[in-house]
Amino acid sequence: MKHLRLLPLSALLGLSFFLCGFGFFNELALGRHAQKKEHHEIIKMLQPSPDKGEELSARHLFFLAVAYYEIRDYRKAFTAAS
Repeated sequence: MKHLRLLPLSALLGLSFFLCGFGFFNELALGRHAQKKEHHEIIKMLQPSPDKGEELSARHLFFLAVAYYEIRDYRKAFTAAS
């Protein structure tokens, strides 16, 4: 019986570590900024990765290119897209 009560708690803890490990909350923030058209916030979130030499996912590159396009920085939009 004790093991059955601990299972939901351990599952909840495991899920929270899984979500935090993969940047789930950053994804929520990115979506929130996109919905509110806060393009500068999107750039602040995503631009440090390419600056460090890290790769971005295709989804993040899309968000970054669109954010630069929306603020009319076309040179950086094309750089993000290529």
